[in-house]
Formats: sequence, C-alpha cells, structure tokens
Amino acid sequence: MNNIRISILISLFSLILLSSCSDENGDNCLSPEDIANSNCPASDLLLVCDPFFCGASFPPDEENEGIVIGFFLPPLESECEVIDCTTLNCGDAGIFSELQIGQSGFPSGIISNPDGRQSPFSSCTIFN
Repeated sequence: MNNIRISILISLFSLILLSSCSDENGDNCLSPEDIANSNCPASDLLLVCDPFFCGASFPPDEENEGIVIGFFLPPLESECEVIDCTTLNCGDAGIFSELQIGQSGFPSGIISNPDGRQSPFSSCTIFN
C-alpha cells in the first residue's frame, strides 16, 4: 500500500514539473497561461519565464512632480519578498499590492514607489 502511495506522489510531482516551461537557463518557470486567474499572484509572478513590462503614471503632489515610469514585473535587478498573496515588496523597485492576474495571464495592481506615492497599473506586456 505504501509503494502505491509513493508511486502516486512521484507521478504527481513529475506531472507538475512537466507542465511548467523552461527558460534559457534551464530553470523551471511559468507562462502567462499557467498563472491566469491565479489564487496567489504574488508568488506566481516570481515564477514567470519572461518578465512583464508595465507602466504607471504618478500624478503630481505638493512635494513631487508627476512622473510616468516603465517597470519590469518582477523587477530584474531587485529581489522581491512575498508579503501575502496579493503583495510583493521589491525594495527600491517598489511595493506591488492588490495584485491580480487576469484570464489572459497578465498582471494588474497598484505600485507604490519609494517616496510612498501610488499608481494603478494594468497594461502589461511580456518582455522577452
């Protein structure tokens, strides 16, 4: 009976590995289709094969001029920490909150830059 359970577990693990994609480095990663409608977008975004390129527009406030930025998600030069299933803290690259992954596998949410200002983002494309 134990041998059957072990065989089933090994088969399930192999199936999970085979269902993921592989990048140029040979690392296992996920495609947008794999993360579509994700229940935990923060952790799934860290596993994508190619980063997304997104944009945000921060309106001016009393202390800062308005700016428009482009950014990679996940950021290329920063390590990110999963705070919860909808929040990534990526240090100087910003905090990404209220994360969602749509039906087509593209992310949306709110980016908070290091000075504390926030902006929604939703028009992301795959960068490869």
